[in-house]
Amino acid sequence: MSDCARPTRQAIRFGIITVLVLASGFGCGPTKTSVKPETGLPTIAHPDILPVDLNVTAGNGTMTIRWKLQETGVISGYNIFIARESLASDFRQPNAAVVAPHNTTVYPGDTNPEDEFIEYVADGLDNGVKYYVSVRVVFPDQSMSRPSNEVVAVCGPRGEFSLSPRYKSDADGYSLVTGRQVRADGSDNDLYFFSKDGADYLASPDRLNSYLRKSTFAVISKDGTFEEIRRKIATDKVGSERWIDKATVKPGSWLLVRTAEDYTALIHVTGTTGEGDARYVTLWYAICPLVGETFF
Repeated sequence: MSDCARPTRQAIRFGIITVLVLASGFGCGPTKTSVKPETGLPTIAHPDILPVDLNVTAGNGTMTIRWKLQETGVISGYNIFIARESLASDFRQPNAAVVAPHNTTVYPGDTNPEDEFIEYVADGLDNGVKYYVSVRVVFPDQSMSRPSNEVVAVCGPRGEFSLSPRYKSDADGYSLVTGRQVRADGSDNDLYFFSKDGADYLASPDRLNSYLRKSTFAVISKDGTFEEIRRKIATDKVGSERWIDKATVKPGSWLLVRTAEDYTALIHVTGTTGEGDARYVTLWYAICPLVGETFF
């Protein structure tokens, strides 16, 4: 080979550098997720786009999950996580995406542009189970945002019923545990209604007969919305001195009822009608089927 055809050292060095540059641009392996050392959280491409202000309203085997979106940007939708154990620690790991969401496909969001909240309804859940609920934004590249706040929710029966004064009809008692109308002196009754000296009361069946079930009541508020009452219950624990065997009620009143099994029901007095033997009280209730708990 002539000297003019032999590659120079400079040419060889240039060729190696070129190959390295091209190889770095066309990686052969999966990209590793980087982690912020100060938080342990995966690095997110859009750190300011995430769900916030998550809240959950539970029902009978169902729950409605609502949240807001902090900041705006191009997103594909949301993944909703409903688990029987907290996922907070899992979401601190780079491989958090392996946790299966409740939705089988990316949830695009609801169709109410006037409401700043996004809403998702989950059905087919079990009553009396603590569920840990959170939401993450899904981006077009299928990466996910940091999770929202995690909320604990428990599904349980909800309903409305009316009570006549004690012993004035067969509809003078109600079993919160079974969700059916019973007699005030029935073995499964949880409360009865009576009026005295111009005031209305809800009372424990054992006041009628010591062999009947014992319930206790704690008045929470004279008025307020369901969300306000839930927050009050969560922050203002009811001491033993506030539990009584009868409670004065008026339309708008909120109170807790503790059953003989130590289940707790939230009661809202939605109205009263009539006078004397024809007087009725109408009550809405939500019961938490976990002993000693107050998740509504």
